[in-house]
Amino acid sequence: MAVGGNGTDSASRGFRPGGVQWAVFLIVAFTVQVTSQYVFERWQEPRFDAVRYLDYALNLYQHGVFGLSRPGNAAAPLPARANTPLYPAFLAGVFHLGEPPPEQLRCFLLPGDSDCLYSFDGVRAVQAAIAVAALALIWFAGGIVAGGAAGAWASALCAALSGQFSYYANALLTENLSILLCALLTVSLCMAARGALRWYIMLGLSVGLLTMTRPEFVYLAYALVVVALVLALRSTVSWRLGVIAILAGTIVVGPWLVRNRATFGDAALTDSYAGYTLAQRVAYNRMSALEFGAAFVYWFPDFGDTVARRLFPAESIARLDFGPESYSSSGVDLYGEVADRVGPDGDVTTTLLVEEVFGHPVKHALVTVALAWRGVFVAKLWGVAGLTAFMVVMLHRRGEWRLLALVSAPAWFMLALYAGVSVSIPRYSICFIPVFSLALGTLGVRAVDAIRARQSTAR
Repeated sequence: MAVGGNGTDSASRGFRPGGVQWAVFLIVAFTVQVTSQYVFERWQEPRFDAVRYLDYALNLYQHGVFGLSRPGNAAAPLPARANTPLYPAFLAGVFHLGEPPPEQLRCFLLPGDSDCLYSFDGVRAVQAAIAVAALALIWFAGGIVAGGAAGAWASALCAALSGQFSYYANALLTENLSILLCALLTVSLCMAARGALRWYIMLGLSVGLLTMTRPEFVYLAYALVVVALVLALRSTVSWRLGVIAILAGTIVVGPWLVRNRATFGDAALTDSYAGYTLAQRVAYNRMSALEFGAAFVYWFPDFGDTVARRLFPAESIARLDFGPESYSSSGVDLYGEVADRVGPDGDVTTTLLVEEVFGHPVKHALVTVALAWRGVFVAKLWGVAGLTAFMVVMLHRRGEWRLLALVSAPAWFMLALYAGVSVSIPRYSICFIPVFSLALGTLGVRAVDAIRARQSTAR
């Protein structure tokens, strides 16, 4: 399937890095990652979501059970499925290698600021390796999309400048692993566009692994099924390749679904908390016109909130953050109100969809755009630069712009999903890191080529 145009197309098709090129890049990437992670970033002690992942990992490590500890009880927990297991399983695997005493890990689960002894050095080192692997995948994808070795190095450099690789390698959060899997998905789409069978397998595996890292990626898997059905109407070969990708993803997710069926009586991926999440989202539909306009300024990264305070009255931005009076917090109350109204036999999610989404489709769509604006700026101003570069590449329609559009499709899909049904925040938009890195790398290569062309003409 040809997706390229002209310009960088010939360079990208000729990008076949050899062993020496890979070795040089890995040495440079390792040096940059270790320096940024250990010198310029600090380890983040487990808080909030990180404590939850640590709890799962500790119980896998100590008891072989995926579940959350009961307060004040170190015994084996009951099996659970509030989250998907890949990241906690990864942490448990690292703990098995170092074999720390379980009580040192359990110390971090205690309330208050306990003086815990475990340093997470092993986790930090392995997450550094994961970050280097993610940079390597972006480097390779950059050579395809942005054009040859120059595009590869430019894309990887732009990725490193986001600061997200060192930041998340120093935290017990899923994002470190998610960046790697999003980069793998990006490379898989690049190569699958050329019809390579093994990369359709990798495409399915990457979506499956993302689903096992964060459950909302299951909707990306559903989208993959829809795409395969559409391809079936156009080409038998494309349909078969789509089925292969779906089967590869099923191999990853299947054992977890079987476990849930055997343990809980149904094969649901996780416990359902869709109603709670949707209630927080539809609370934003109560924004006034003034709040809606202020949101685009207030949610602009870095200095947007300061500018909004100067341009808009205080009451128009008071509910746009995450404080106790915010729309997000009022969504918790909304959930309780609806749950009380529909009773134990009612469905909160269905009620919210009917009354708040389908009942006000235009307002919901407009607010979704505003929340997508908040969520798209991953890494703050770096995300602004990345989005700008992406739009410039798309508007100019030169080189491999079609391929960049293809590899960005999952990120845009997830952004729309998050903005439509949850409180969209930049941390959820992690798949834009490889996409924006490629866009910045492409724009950088084009700028250098343009300068060289002008210099050549001047001579």
